[in-house]
Amino acid sequence: MKFVVVGGGSAGWMSAATLVSQISGAEITVIEPSNSPTIGVGESTINDFVDWLNLLKISPEGIMKDTDAIFKLAIHFKNFYSENDEGLFYPFGGWGKTMNDLPNFELAALWNKRRIFHNESCRNWADSFYANMALIRNKTFTSRTELFDGKHFALHFDAIKFANCLKTNYCLPRGVKVVEGEVAYVNTNSEGVSSVILKDGVEVRGDFFLDCTGFKSILLGGAMGEPFVPYEGLPNNKAWATQIPYVSKETELEPFTDCTALGNGWVWNIPLWSRIGTGYVFSDEFVTEDEALAEFKEYLGRKGRDPEQFQYKLIKFRTGIHKRTWVKNVVGIGLAAGFIEPLESSGLWTIHTNLIELSRILTRGSWNAWDISNFNWNIEKLFIQFAQFVHIHYTLSTRRDTAYWRKVASQEEPVMEELRMARLNTVKWNYTTGINCILNGMKYWLFDDVRMRSHIPYYCNIKEEAFSILDENWKVWDEASRRAPPLLEILRSIHDPYVHQVVEI
Repeated sequence: MKFVVVGGGSAGWMSAATLVSQISGAEITVIEPSNSPTIGVGESTINDFVDWLNLLKISPEGIMKDTDAIFKLAIHFKNFYSENDEGLFYPFGGWGKTMNDLPNFELAALWNKRRIFHNESCRNWADSFYANMALIRNKTFTSRTELFDGKHFALHFDAIKFANCLKTNYCLPRGVKVVEGEVAYVNTNSEGVSSVILKDGVEVRGDFFLDCTGFKSILLGGAMGEPFVPYEGLPNNKAWATQIPYVSKETELEPFTDCTALGNGWVWNIPLWSRIGTGYVFSDEFVTEDEALAEFKEYLGRKGRDPEQFQYKLIKFRTGIHKRTWVKNVVGIGLAAGFIEPLESSGLWTIHTNLIELSRILTRGSWNAWDISNFNWNIEKLFIQFAQFVHIHYTLSTRRDTAYWRKVASQEEPVMEELRMARLNTVKWNYTTGINCILNGMKYWLFDDVRMRSHIPYYCNIKEEAFSILDENWKVWDEASRRAPPLLEILRSIHDPYVHQVVEI
């Protein structure tokens, strides 16, 4: 079978890498525009990204030097709950190894009783339950899983370097072909797309096409005419992006993505090994491009930078998804399929999620209408759930200081099915999921005094001595993280192994 990947970048080369690794004997051609601009902000991944790397048998550490990467352990949100809040962390991974056998519900109930009746001695949710917070606090790192589960980290990397790394080191050595050029015309028939004609007249035929053309969606949205369905709850549609150098890597390089809310949106801060990627996401419904840039520059100035020395790139986007992402013999991947504003690092997530779902079908060797329908249903469901998760960051806010926040914080809360069930049955709620970090950080308690007293009487009898369980867990994680190598030492050994001794992680 001939697969044609239309478009390069992260989406195109992740698609080619997935196909060549999963489908034996496949003929794969990537049509890569020679001078096509890239979005260039997809530098932050979530821990599911490691699943995709594992699928391709790629070591995360093995690509870090070529991609300017560092480890990512969490996402930090500041000023979302209130204008000057203390911030909250959403760490990756599970709760780590504990010193007891209590299920997560009982540990959560224990923590909530401590919060309700002994708040002065209660650590925040993330510090209490996520071993990763000890690594962040002590600026150390380990990939071992004795205390930290196997999905406790992701990566920050240069998206352009990452795409080139996949192309050069993975795809080309495995026989993937490259044709440089831009699509001028798409030929279609009853089966979907039959071929694409490039501007230089070259025709590329194929049996199956992956649309990786970004927001243009040349095949899925263009040739196939699949309608785009916006997600109305997230009004942000533009971003100013730039790159800034380190002043002090020792203090500024942190293993997490930092998101800071401003008056009309929020700023991301993504440290890489050699630089920091940053940008301001906003909605032009409330502020002009020039006003947003001025607000962004003011923020950088407060951080001790000279904002006039940087170059700024304006990025326009829309949040939503095409009604179907697989139509006949065309599948949209990444931005060509849909996009969720990048508050929870969803750009690359939409790529590898679609590819993993697609590979499950393609590896069977054949597919039918049910496979296509099921794929579209799964992708739409995952997209909506993730969009609702992002939406909750706004709807649970107490900010009302600008017109922007008065609107985004007053919209009806999109209730995910899992959250709806948690309200009905607290006992069956999975307290190790990331949404609990957001809910508890926003002071939206699933457990409260009334509920514990009326519905969960057993846990109201928890003795104060039991609080030592939480303290002991925290102590175990803290001690383990202190024994781990320093984060900067590990990264230096990866990026400059000829100068720095390789550190076991």
